[in-house]
Amino acid sequence: MFFKILLISILILIIAAVIYFLVKGFKSRTAKNKLPKMLLIAIVVAVLVIPVSAYEIIHTTIVLATPVPTINLPSNKLNITGTNRTANLHGKTTPNTRVYLKEVSDIDPIKKNTVSDKNGNFHFNHLEDSMDYKLVAKNKYHSSKVTKFSVSDIPDSAYTKIHLKNEDEVGDLEIKQDSNNQVNIYGTSNKNAKIKVENDDMNTVKTMHADSNGKWNLTLPGAGDKKEKDYTVYAKIPGLLQSLGNDITVKNPNYVKPTKKSEAKKETQKSENTDSSDTSTSNSTPHANKNKSSQSDAKQGYTDDMNEYLSNKYPDVSFTLSDNEATFVVPDAVAYLKKNAMKAYVQPLFDRNELFANANGLKESPAFLVKTQSGSNIARTSIFGFKVYADK
Repeated sequence: MFFKILLISILILIIAAVIYFLVKGFKSRTAKNKLPKMLLIAIVVAVLVIPVSAYEIIHTTIVLATPVPTINLPSNKLNITGTNRTANLHGKTTPNTRVYLKEVSDIDPIKKNTVSDKNGNFHFNHLEDSMDYKLVAKNKYHSSKVTKFSVSDIPDSAYTKIHLKNEDEVGDLEIKQDSNNQVNIYGTSNKNAKIKVENDDMNTVKTMHADSNGKWNLTLPGAGDKKEKDYTVYAKIPGLLQSLGNDITVKNPNYVKPTKKSEAKKETQKSENTDSSDTSTSNSTPHANKNKSSQSDAKQGYTDDMNEYLSNKYPDVSFTLSDNEATFVVPDAVAYLKKNAMKAYVQPLFDRNELFANANGLKESPAFLVKTQSGSNIARTSIFGFKVYADK
């Protein structure tokens, strides 16, 4: 602003100087010299300088008189409530000002804009959940500072409820098959909810409806001669989203590993133990053991737990932990899932990330990133848990 005021002052002085020389030139006219050199120069300068200077003075004055927009929001955290699946934002800026909205990471092509009313009020409706947004207000001459806000995840109240009898802390169930190679599953949900069970290939194997009290039970095939068999159960009623899915692992208590595989594994373990013993004897020292970090132990415990979980539940998912970021690489087919199905796929990975981090004493949970084998982003950590990149 200082330089604009200085510019206006200089331009006014220039115009005043030109006018001064014009007046002086007129006064210096004589009968013999009606157009003295000073007057001629002053006229030329006036024609060239005064219009440009006058325009710049007027323009700069308008710019200074136009207020710089600001953006005011009730909160920088916008919570989705009730059974809603999207959020509505209401804010305030200068009157009749265009406000632009974009997604912070620029990964999603979300670009909206609106114009505030005569009182400066503006709003954006149907904002997607689990997103970080940024706002900028612009008038003809100025832009506001960038204002960021986040939209929460869809609340639990918007999903159909489902619970399994004897489920664990994340809602999953491990159960042993009976002598008839089957299991009976009991649970509760919303009144008359549709219950659907899928196998690990995402094919529906059984459907039914809960009763008027929300209770339901069903029988599923066991693991046969395999170690275990996985299912996922969902619930859905009109007006609410389908539940995210609860995993059921059917264990075979009589499972016996094939003899050849058992012998091969024993030989491998024996060889590994021998190599480990030799290495430990030659390289380990009390000083090295003393300096081993407890956080290193925690990370190793976390990694071991995660690898064991993935080998049982997600054998086609690879995992790395680097710089406190847990990266999960999933099959490319996951990128084509609808949003709810993608969330259901990712949720157990996110839950185990938190669970194993706490169980092993990590100072903080690793940042969470899921991507496909071809590099497409599937999910990442957000303020309210995690967000997925998928169509609705």
